[in-house]
Amino acid sequence: MHILIVEDDLTLASSLKSALELGGAAVDAVRSVADAMSRALRAQYDLVILDLFVIDGATVSFSNFLRMRMPDTPILSITGSSIFANGDHNEAMSADYLIRKPVSPSEVSDIAFYLIDRGKLSKASPAT
Repeated sequence: MHILIVEDDLTLASSLKSALELGGAAVDAVRSVADAMSRALRAQYDLVILDLFVIDGATVSFSNFLRMRMPDTPILSITGSSIFANGDHNEAMSADYLIRKPVSPSEVSDIAFYLIDRGKLSKASPAT
């Protein structure tokens, strides 16, 4: 499984990458929307983890782009901001799950693999 992390905090990105790799994922980590866009145009991902605000801006438009380009790819958004405090992230961005910083890398990993597995289950055809 292949995961993209878009996180400008190098310490957090490294911790998340390590936790996900321990679970067996191949992980690409980038710090900007521009780099994330470049990766998304060249590779297919099983999950994308987005910090809401990175060095070159908000990832909201990028999440909406991802939903159009890879409609079955789960998006996990992480934020330290109070934006979307009322759980209204689905109206503004195409995130499947939103968690607030500070985060535990193992918790993020657990949620990430859950979202990937949930996606696989929804794609599986029913037994006849």
